[in-house]
Amino acid sequence: MARPTIQKTRDDGFEPRLVGEAIKRLREAQGLSQTQLAKSAGVAKQGMSSIERGTVVPAITTLHLIARELNIDVLDLISFGLKSSTRSQAPWFGEIQALLSDMPESQRELSFNLLKAVKAQNR
Repeated sequence: MARPTIQKTRDDGFEPRLVGEAIKRLREAQGLSQTQLAKSAGVAKQGMSSIERGTVVPAITTLHLIARELNIDVLDLISFGLKSSTRSQAPWFGEIQALLSDMPESQRELSFNLLKAVKAQNR
């Protein structure tokens, strides 16, 4: 499967640069160097630099590892990359995100399965 391009993700309403800026702010707020975060998340230092600058689209598994090291939910981290126009199309998105971020993983999974079941009924 081909990796998405920066332009493609922008066209889809996601801005990798915004995620990178958020990662940098969170990292600095926790007193971590770029090298420390890269090492603890299992990412090459140059790769972490590219992520923070928004010049690459990181894999979801990479974002998950970074989010774990920054003590933030991966969904919250990803949401930093949503353009405001994308968020405004779904005004309830932020509320759902807040609800999910306060739930334990088992409840998130249950919620996800419930949404899939509702979608399946609408077919």
